[in-house]
Amino acid sequence: MERIYKSISIGERYISKVLEVSIIIVFVAMVFIVFLQIIAREFFRSLSWTEELTRYLLIYLTFFGAVLAYKSKRHIVVDFIVERMRGKKDFVYFLTTIISAIFFLAGIFYGFEFIVHSQYQRSPALQIPMQLLYFSIPLSFIFMLYYALLDILRFLAESEKRGENK
Repeated sequence: MERIYKSISIGERYISKVLEVSIIIVFVAMVFIVFLQIIAREFFRSLSWTEELTRYLLIYLTFFGAVLAYKSKRHIVVDFIVERMRGKKDFVYFLTTIISAIFFLAGIFYGFEFIVHSQYQRSPALQIPMQLLYFSIPLSFIFMLYYALLDILRFLAESEKRGENK
């Protein structure tokens, strides 16, 4: 089990770095676009596409940020029950990770369904396919599923090690 975990976790740092850099680029782009809109509105003619593009970038920023929050276990959790379970704490986290993985699978499935149903929609100002925007949903769930599977494999590998040491 440990060998499987090690082979799958090779891409973990690379994926995290790509997500972090993507978030930085999207944030800088948002700041630039909003600044451009302010300058254009005050001194020239207002740009109609800036608000829409900023909104779409914010959606990607939010979903990618959610992936990194899940990876680093910084999502909001209700853990007062888990904290009271002294010996079974690891198992409860393992169980919630499995439930999360099932949820991520559903998010991937329905995210792609959403993309299929929006194949003829275009954004009002930019006229870009709305599929590009909606792709952020299954993409982020794929990354979250990857991190959930890593956590599951890590738990199983550690359990296997503890079993061998007894």
